[in-house]
Amino acid sequence: MFYSSPSGIRMRATKKSYDTYLHLRSDWHVSVFLCLLDNWSFYATGHQPTLADIPWDAAFAIHVGDHTTHVLPALLVLTHLFAGPLLVATSVPLCLTAPLIWSNLLGCSDLKRHSHLSELMFPISEHNAAQFTAALDRLCWRVFYGKSILTLGSVLGVGVLRRHLMVWKIFAPRLIFSIASLLVTGLALLLVRSTTVFGVHRAAVRYCTRSTVNITPQLRSTMATVSHGSDSRTGRA
Repeated sequence: MFYSSPSGIRMRATKKSYDTYLHLRSDWHVSVFLCLLDNWSFYATGHQPTLADIPWDAAFAIHVGDHTTHVLPALLVLTHLFAGPLLVATSVPLCLTAPLIWSNLLGCSDLKRHSHLSELMFPISEHNAAQFTAALDRLCWRVFYGKSILTLGSVLGVGVLRRHLMVWKIFAPRLIFSIASLLVTGLALLLVRSTTVFGVHRAAVRYCTRSTVNITPQLRSTMATVSHGSDSRTGRA
């Protein structure tokens, strides 16, 4: 069923369609793509998994002279070294929200199937808010699992090639960088998840709650029908 506002915006909000969209955007193929993009971004930023290529100059990027602490130089070096994986980790929530924003601008048939949804669907009801949080958690965990599998591959590679001539020049540093990248990505995903759920998403819920005071009565009744209609269909199912 379609609901039309006075401005001509058509909105269809069914629980099945919304849940299908979130499961599609948090599926394993998205997680695998993000893991491969994470691995590619490390090399795309000009880095190599060798000890000789660590950018020590980054420790003096914003500070001239001797440091009084080792925390700031370490953070600067890690940020420079894992800038690509950090950027990929911070863009994980966009995998859920960006397709809704650009669905009307892109001609992709996969997006057109969910073009009746909007980014305002996330905080429109408690069910949608809970489903969005669950989808974000699922996507973050799957990305972390994918990175863990890549790290496990490095561990197995070092174990098999432990007597190789170049083990301490190639394979062991690669394992160290893989473990460091896994830890950095895990911390970044935890920070992004907390910021998105407890900061951005909660602010969006408050914004939609306050906006219902200023919207037209017809649109207000439409949003109420969408929210309660989804719950009633769930009860009948």
